[in-house]
Amino acid sequence: MFPRENRLNSLGFFLGALKGEPGLMGASVLAQSRQSEFYRWEDIRLIKPDPRGRSIVLKLSGGRTSILWCPPERYEEILHAVMKWHEKTEPLRRKKSRKKKGE
Repeated sequence: MFPRENRLNSLGFFLGALKGEPGLMGASVLAQSRQSEFYRWEDIRLIKPDPRGRSIVLKLSGGRTSILWCPPERYEEILHAVMKWHEKTEPLRRKKSRKKKGE
């Protein structure tokens, strides 16, 4: 029904509420807020693959950084998909930046 992380975060929140521990509640809310995020492909400025750690670091506009942690068996597939979509949106990013400079 719910992924394991969602259940653990919900359990932490409710246990914190029952025990009167706002720190546990806050930690649960923060952990849950990072479970899923939405990024536009145009916002990705740099991709740094790390095959040893099976992670992909995404440098985003506005100085933000995000890390994609991949299962070992799907790392290459995910990296290929990220690189492919990044290449497809490169022309959109150039048009957008030219439009801003010309205005």
